[in-house]
Amino acid sequence: MDTSHNLKKLQDIIEDYRKENYTQTLPKRFKKELVGAADRDSDGYITQLEIGQLLENIGADELMTKEEISDVFTELGFGGDESKTGIPVVELMKIL
Repeated sequence: MDTSHNLKKLQDIIEDYRKENYTQTLPKRFKKELVGAADRDSDGYITQLEIGQLLENIGADELMTKEEISDVFTELGFGGDESKTGIPVVELMKIL
């Protein structure tokens, strides 16, 4: 997959957070826990709003705009209504 600037930016934000705060945790386990925490309603999908909340919770909400998050979802084929359209948890695990 050709990684867009915004997708790469999201990946880098998450990886930087992992390196700073979870160095003793395996990357796969960290991603599973992070994605699980992001899926606030436990429906198996991560919405743009949930990604925004996740970034806020890890202190990175200033690093990525709503438009950039929307671009990531659109690029991955999950664009649309920001509150209802989500990326399946399984797919987000692969992307991160």
